[in-house]
Amino acid sequence: MAQKARPGAWLAGGTALVHLGTAIASPYELHRDELLYAAMGTHLQWWRMDFPPLIALLANAQRALFGDAVWGLRVLPALAAATLVWLACDTARRLGGTPAAQCLAGLCVAANAVFLRTGSLFQPVVFDQLWWTLGLWALLRRALDDERRWWLVVGLAFGLGLLTKFSIAFIGVGVLVGTVVAATRRDLATPWPWGAALLAIGVGSASLTGQLALGWPVVGQMRDLSATQLDLVTPGQFVREQLLTGPAVLVACIGVLRLVRDRAQSGARAVGVACATAFGLLLALHGKSYYVAPIYPVLYGAGASQLSQWGEVLWQRRSRWLVHGLSGLQCAYGLLILPMGLPVLPPALMARYTAWLTGSDVTNTGAPIAIPQDYADMLGWRETADTVARVWQSLPPATRDSAVLVGFNYGRAGALDWYGPSRGVPRPVAPLGSYWFWGYGDRPGTVAVTIGGTPEFLATYWSEVTLAATYRNRWRVAEEREVRVYVVRGAGQPLARLWREFEGRN
Repeated sequence: MAQKARPGAWLAGGTALVHLGTAIASPYELHRDELLYAAMGTHLQWWRMDFPPLIALLANAQRALFGDAVWGLRVLPALAAATLVWLACDTARRLGGTPAAQCLAGLCVAANAVFLRTGSLFQPVVFDQLWWTLGLWALLRRALDDERRWWLVVGLAFGLGLLTKFSIAFIGVGVLVGTVVAATRRDLATPWPWGAALLAIGVGSASLTGQLALGWPVVGQMRDLSATQLDLVTPGQFVREQLLTGPAVLVACIGVLRLVRDRAQSGARAVGVACATAFGLLLALHGKSYYVAPIYPVLYGAGASQLSQWGEVLWQRRSRWLVHGLSGLQCAYGLLILPMGLPVLPPALMARYTAWLTGSDVTNTGAPIAIPQDYADMLGWRETADTVARVWQSLPPATRDSAVLVGFNYGRAGALDWYGPSRGVPRPVAPLGSYWFWGYGDRPGTVAVTIGGTPEFLATYWSEVTLAATYRNRWRVAEEREVRVYVVRGAGQPLARLWREFEGRN
């Protein structure tokens, strides 16, 4: 008789289908960050990027397979989100959880605004969540199976994490602390954890060589991020926002206690301590609330299995109702906050929904906004490209041969990188962030079409500044609601000067 499929397989498959369906039917465009990562693929230099380069490689892989369709850039995030669901379910199963407990663990991921949002966007975040979870799951397998070879999977996962986001360091520290305080400290006398560390560094070496080659740009990036966003996050806010995951937060709390106090498989304690350490580090360092999300899938699995065991002790045959009840609450919560996790409502409806649910929303810098910032950052880029293309085509042919396009943020430059070739405009340049490292090209820049800037600012680099077009969209973030396109002219090499003066800006 064929074996029945485990709940994890069904939930993971459903999660992938939901995300792919959203990617196809969403009324929104690509996110500004997605445009940047696609451009990183265009400019990929594996050993010399200012950013961990895996996201650029994945962008190229998806575009090679699916072309420039919006949904094509979101296939891998959908699969990563589905894998997170499966890992949560499998954690519950391996810790003795019933099929109902496995469903609860999977639903805590699948019906959760944090994981819905990250699984619907092509950003490093969902892959960061995947590598953290895979590493913790492998560490748990090392304890449950008593097989030190699982350390190599831990090392591979953390190496891929290093290729994705430098935040992998937080769970790396957590695993080190957990290993020392748990029974797994005996492993430190063997080659396995040290081999895992070497494997992680080897796999993630491209991220390190890029930083070395370019003068550690991550330091400036973190300084700017702290000044504009992280300093605004208080410990109280960080903790309160964990509650926005609904009933899942209770399951996670039970999960960490279950792992830390585990005596039957004392090596599992390393996983619980690692998660608690990472949480504490991010709390102390003013991390954003979603930075800690990668610890949750394994904790959901541990918590759900513990709940099923408590139910059997307390209510015997009726134990399933405890787990089923929490599953139902998480599903109801997931349906309530679904539009906050998946970009399914058009802007006008999303604004009304946001006002009804939360009263208002704010950007990363604390500014009020009608719809979530991620959704605002998924609007207007096609209009940007269309407007710039019209201005570009209005230039005399001889001028177009030597003129350049200059975007004054990576979203505008990324929009032209993505949409521009089909509209007959050249690749843009931008004097900040990753674009700064890609340079200003081989055109003199005596004539340029700029997206953004002010006449006063532009006049310091070009002698003639002409407003050519303006486009507006009230649903976008403040800096994008009214954008002006200028044609600028002047003698000399203004771009070279611009690049020198903008060095280090993000």
